[in-house]
Amino acid sequence: MDEKARILHTNLKTYIKDEIATGSDQYHAFVESMKGYGVPKGRLANAKSLYDKFVLLENVGKLGVGNYDSLRQMVKSSGLDELLTKINETDNEIKKRWADSGESTGHIARKRQHDHSTGDARLPEAKQSRVEAEITDQELSLISNYVGIEWQRLLIDLKITQTKIDHIRDDHPNHVQDQIRHGLMMWRDQDMNKGRSRDILIRELIDAAKKVHNADLEEILHNILGRTREDPK
Repeated sequence: MDEKARILHTNLKTYIKDEIATGSDQYHAFVESMKGYGVPKGRLANAKSLYDKFVLLENVGKLGVGNYDSLRQMVKSSGLDELLTKINETDNEIKKRWADSGESTGHIARKRQHDHSTGDARLPEAKQSRVEAEITDQELSLISNYVGIEWQRLLIDLKITQTKIDHIRDDHPNHVQDQIRHGLMMWRDQDMNKGRSRDILIRELIDAAKKVHNADLEEILHNILGRTREDPK
């Protein structure tokens, strides 16, 4: 998938989350509108942040890179029409990038179906190595649930500077899981921009978990991300 398109998608989700005040009438109306799109009500209620709820929508294929029809309907039904401009701008830019890169509509549709076919926000069983793929937002969202209190040290071991960590904390006050998630996404994005493969990123993340002496996280990373070619069978 086009890396820039995925970053645009992530930025759109963050923008919407920041624009809708948690606990406001519009927030509750927006969350209520999600119930008509195949997300189990119990799981939707248990998702702590709006970003977590977006992940659930992605898991059922109702949201994704260049897939914003359902999001537009939710925004309209919640009286949040002012967000449509940002959604449309992001969608148009992503579609333009796809057109410029020569990706066909059918190829995009197959890619989207594959990206959102997991359909479950619970910890998945171990997967085989997927060296051709990226580490997805959904995977990082799952991982963020298990990082724990050593998250800042983990990010520093992943070469995220303290200044950047401080900015993340300022951008997401009082929401530690959001801070962890965005820190992991920042690491993933900067490493993939250097041309590093999924296997290399998985190894970096596992090595960082070892440095913070979190054996449970090591096993969880294997369960969520699968094994790399270098791992013992």
